Amino acid sequence: NIIRSGVSVMLMFLGLSFYFSNGKLFTVPVNKNKIFLSIFFFISSVLFHSASLLLLATFILVKIVRLPNLYYLAILIGSLILAIMGLGVSNLPIIGPYFLANERLTSYLSGEAAQAPTGVTVFTLFFQFLILLYCRLQSNSIRFDSTFQYLYKCYLVLSSFYILCLNISFSDRFGLYSWIFIPLLLVYPLTKQKGFNSFYNNIIFYCFIAIYFGLMVYRVGMN
Repeated sequence: NIIRSGVSVMLMFLGLSFYFSNGKLFTVPVNKNKIFLSIFFFISSVLFHSASLLLLATFILVKIVRLPNLYYLAILIGSLILAIMGLGVSNLPIIGPYFLANERLTSYLSGEAAQAPTGVTVFTLFFQFLILLYCRLQSNSIRFDSTFQYLYKCYLVLSSFYILCLNISFSDRFGLYSWIFIPLLLVYPLTKQKGFNSFYNNIIFYCFIAIYFGLMVYRVGMN
């Protein structure tokens, strides 16, 4: 299941890369062959693992619904509040019924699966804050870059969904869809380095890496 999930994510991003390679995303394509390939990889991704529909829906949603970052942050904070109150994905109007109708997902919701629900922890809150702080500390040329904005908003949407899954079993299986955006958000500013921003971005990057992996080692040690 883990291998199928990983392959589906790879195929989904590969399909998305063909959209980007056309210079326009989800618009009239310049190269029809690349559009055909992107659709082929999207379908292949879903066939490998249906959970990749979550990624595809996020890609489309973020592109179509053009909202400022503040709205996406509000959704993330709202998801945190709901999770702390014990509410979750089953309470969502569209996705909730799907979870309740699926036998495997129902066992996740009941908490009777092999892995107990983690709930909202201090580590969850701090890691989220750390990623948001890293993105906020970027220079304006990076923060308002269209590609960075797109990746950032996708991360916020998927993180919101993950947080709503914290009260069910195997929430990490849904969290990985937001986690895969973390290295993209980390590395992208380094590809746009110019002048002083080069030194500034490197300082932020290495400080973040040191803190992030230090916390990961500490957390693993606690378990």
